[in-house]
Amino acid sequence: MPRRRPGRPAGRSARGRPGRDCDRGAPPRDVGVAVDPWCGGTVAGPGRRVRRPAVGGRSVRVAGDGRGPGDLARRGVRAGAGGSTIVTGTERPALPVSRVLPAYQQVADQLRSLILSGELRAGDRLPSETELVTQFGVSRSTVREALRALTSRDLVHTRRGVTGGTFVSAVDARQVSAYLETSLGLMSGRDGLGVHDMLEAREILEVPSARLAAERRSEAHLEGLRQALRREVATEGRQGRFVEHRTFHQIVVDAAQNPLLSMMTEPLFRVLEAQFLRPEGIEGYYARVDEEHTAIFAAVEQGDADAAASLMATHLRWLREVYEV
Repeated sequence: MPRRRPGRPAGRSARGRPGRDCDRGAPPRDVGVAVDPWCGGTVAGPGRRVRRPAVGGRSVRVAGDGRGPGDLARRGVRAGAGGSTIVTGTERPALPVSRVLPAYQQVADQLRSLILSGELRAGDRLPSETELVTQFGVSRSTVREALRALTSRDLVHTRRGVTGGTFVSAVDARQVSAYLETSLGLMSGRDGLGVHDMLEAREILEVPSARLAAERRSEAHLEGLRQALRREVATEGRQGRFVEHRTFHQIVVDAAQNPLLSMMTEPLFRVLEAQFLRPEGIEGYYARVDEEHTAIFAAVEQGDADAAASLMATHLRWLREVYEV
């Protein structure tokens, strides 16, 4: 009795002798469109061609796809009876998963979450590198890369010496304001961020600030506003007068005694000054600014919150018209 090759169904040869379904041109007997791994050539499926598999029928590829069995599984290719491969013509939806982040990023994200949640407070010392390696189960280089990432965000800082180590940084409002100013400067004129957006943001921030300033201002704030008004009148030149006008607005915001408002408005002033300074040559511009500032100061001094907010809104709407010319 002749020996047959192991793994090959009885009565079939490597080249598919007469009598096989593939040689007669008949469709395979499996459900769907099948490719018999022992037949040569290709069999057309619904909307695709399937190449002849490798030896043993283990690897099947869709023509023109250039991907292996894993890709076919995602596209609805499954194993049929007798070692054949069934192309069902359906595509399996992707799982709702996220790509795995690098190890150092996972370590940095966990430490950042502990800082933002208050588990680690400003001034707290982080565990040593050796302790972090043990706790996270990662290499020392991974821990160092994670600490560098946190340092670049000013979340931690390192001190050397006997009492040194890595400590949680205290957030400085000036650093936050400077970072926001830099970001706004880079975005201005691009990504759809223009002078209209910045002036609109000023209205959103400064109109309520004027109302609060009338209710919360101190004598020091009032004196600062008086001096700013005097300097406005005495200063000449577009750049110098703009600085004094900006100072007046900043003191009004400071008088609201909300540090977040001050932190957000100052970067807007600086970017507008650097990139969108336009009032030169507008007749009566400076005289009107001085007049409206004087009216706003009077409302703040008298504690009239409604008038202060209304006057600031009118002033900023007019400034928007000037800048957008």
